[in-house]
Amino acid sequence: PEIPVTAVPSLTEGSCSLKRPPAEPSLGEPLADEVAKVVRGFQLRSIFPTRVLSTNIVKGMPDGFVERLSALCISKYEEFSTKFLDMDPNDLNDKFFSHQVTDERALQQKNMQKRWPEMYTDSKDFKLLIKLMKQALRGFV
Repeated sequence: PEIPVTAVPSLTEGSCSLKRPPAEPSLGEPLADEVAKVVRGFQLRSIFPTRVLSTNIVKGMPDGFVERLSALCISKYEEFSTKFLDMDPNDLNDKFFSHQVTDERALQQKNMQKRWPEMYTDSKDFKLLIKLMKQALRGFV
């Protein structure tokens, strides 16, 4: 059976307007009729719409860019995991991600750079990735 589409998305407004359902037969109760009128006027709005831009950056990056960054990540994860041998793998992943620096200002601090110097200070690929991300964000905003 066909499922009726009750909301029509709008890319320009970032909201969805509910299609008006067919009028229900009167129940003969004034309160029920008023409720039906209100429900027919509902509008669905996106409060926090998510817009995603994507592209394949590999084409524009130097040869070996992804492989070198991947190798750094795998190496660091393996080193990191030896400190938490009895930890649940999901908790280990969370801890590893939490250990990483995610704030650009923090990346400028020597004590934060010491967490992963191979990535944060030595990797030309990481510096290029930061530049790429900054430019992409500026273009998006």
